[in-house]
Amino acid sequence: MPANSTSRPAPGLPTFREFVRFLLGGAVDGDVHVMGFQKKCDVCNLPYNFIGKVENMNVDDRYVLDAIRIADKTVRGGKYVQELR
Repeated sequence: MPANSTSRPAPGLPTFREFVRFLLGGAVDGDVHVMGFQKKCDVCNLPYNFIGKVENMNVDDRYVLDAIRIADKTVRGGKYVQELR
């Protein structure tokens, strides 16, 4: 039998339609296994206030590290940034 929204995959399991209605009904809101990607994407939830460019990476990198006050605590290539100044 071809799968469709009304065929039961196995005894005791919901049909696809029943499963979708269950999800849309909010029964598992907050469950990361069925949450939409846009709600759990941490990168999308960050408040960006700086845009850098690859062409200026050394300058942009320095600006960001200084702005968040961790330039002296950062390691690059096995050397502390402070040693590279």
